[in-house]
Amino acid sequence: MASGGADHKVLFWDLTQGKAIKSINEHKDKVQMVRWNKTEDNVLITGSYDKTIKLFDVRCETSATTLETNAEIECLDWSGLNKYLFLSSYDNGRIDLYDIRKFETVVSYQAHKKAATSVTFSNKQEFLFSSVSLDSHVKVWDSRYPKASGDSVVPDLICEKFVKNLADTRKIYAENW
Repeated sequence: MASGGADHKVLFWDLTQGKAIKSINEHKDKVQMVRWNKTEDNVLITGSYDKTIKLFDVRCETSATTLETNAEIECLDWSGLNKYLFLSSYDNGRIDLYDIRKFETVVSYQAHKKAATSVTFSNKQEFLFSSVSLDSHVKVWDSRYPKASGDSVVPDLICEKFVKNLADTRKIYAENW
């Protein structure tokens, strides 16, 4: 198991002993997300309020790659159907889809007007994913045929729901397929 915390550290735990067995201190602010690759069990990504995403091969002592972003990371998710793809959402409402083979963005766009608090890949369709935001919108995206739009590459928006009864009383923070 891995955890991230306000102390900027990523800890690796031995649950049988109930203690941390390894600590990595590469982030400069709170570690908001840690996610294991769903098919490569030695690969981990972390996202921090220091505006970086780090990719680790846990057999090594330091991160393999650091991606600099322009916003604080809210959520990360690995595709369970393509081991090379992961999503990142940010406090400014943007979403990026990365391919780790080249560390390039496949899509990068302004998805929401407020923080995109969660992004999740479909576990049935490789190119589908959903996002939710503090703007009270739930959206489903198809990244098969992204289109250039200004400085962005945008997937198809195939479904959008504004949850009006929640807009004033409850924020949406997470979703899952």
